[in-house]
Formats: sequence, structure tokens, C-alpha cells
Amino acid sequence: AAAAAAAASRQQQESADALAAAAAAHAEAMAAAVAAKEAELLTQAKAELDAKTNEMEKSHAAALQSLQAAADGDRASLEAAMAQLDALRADETRLRAELKEATAALVRVHEEATAERNELQQSLEASEASAKHQLDVVLLEHVEETTKLTAEFGAAQSALKEQVSSLSSQ
Repeated sequence: AAAAAAAASRQQQESADALAAAAAAHAEAMAAAVAAKEAELLTQAKAELDAKTNEMEKSHAAALQSLQAAADGDRASLEAAMAQLDALRADETRLRAELKEATAALVRVHEEATAERNELQQSLEASEASAKHQLDVVLLEHVEETTKLTAEFGAAQSALKEQVSSLSSQ
């Protein structure tokens, strides 16, 4: 009976350990997925920003060339260059607004990822607490069973001693 109780206790301990390990693995997998998505969005936003920056630099270079030609005396070129410069300024304003939106989106993604990490951490802590509680219950049951078996063994031992004593006196 004691061996069966010990085997059941070990089995319940292994089940509690497996539950805690599964909860930890799930939390780690979710955190890795969130981090990967955040990195993907950051890389995408950087690539878009780099492309827009290159576009703006090319446009500025073209405008400067036009202004240089205008400085050589061609008034029509100067007016065209000024119009192009105004268009570039509008593009720059638009690109700044897009950059601001992309930054806000990254902040939102980061906040969402942080919230998910916090939820996962709380879930993991709850799972660990549950597993610890289950282990405590199993250990308490094991202690109670061991105490009961020890008392039964003591009573049986006393009865056996009395019988041996009774037989010896006959």
C-alpha cells in the first residue's frame, strides 16, 4: 500500500512537472512569435523610410541642378526650378507625415507586444501557482497516507508482539 501511494505520488508529481513545463514552453513560444512580428514590422518600416529618403535625395539633387542652370541666367529654368523645389517641399512634408505615422504604428506594435508579454507572464505565473498547489495537495495526501500506514504498521507490530509474548508464555 505504501509503495502504491508512493508511486501515485510520483506520478502526480511528474504530471504537475509536465504541466508546468508545457506552460513555460507555450509562454516562450508566444513571446518569440511576438518578438519576430515586431522585428518584421520594424524592418519593413525602415525599408520604406530608406526608399523614401533615397527618392527625396534624388529629387533634391535634380532641383539643385535645375537651380544651377537657372543661376546661369535662364529665368524660365529658375521658375521651373522654384516650382520643382516647392513640389519637393510638399513631398518632404508628406514623407515626414508618413514617417510620423510609421513611428506611431511601431509604438502601437511595441505596446501590443508588451501587453501580450505581460499576459503571457501572468498566465505562466498562474500555471506555476496551479502546479505548485497541485504538488502541495499531492504531498499532503502522501503525508496523510504515510502517517496512516505508519499507525497501521505500529498497531500490527504491537499486536504481533502481544501474540508472540502470549505464545512464549504458554
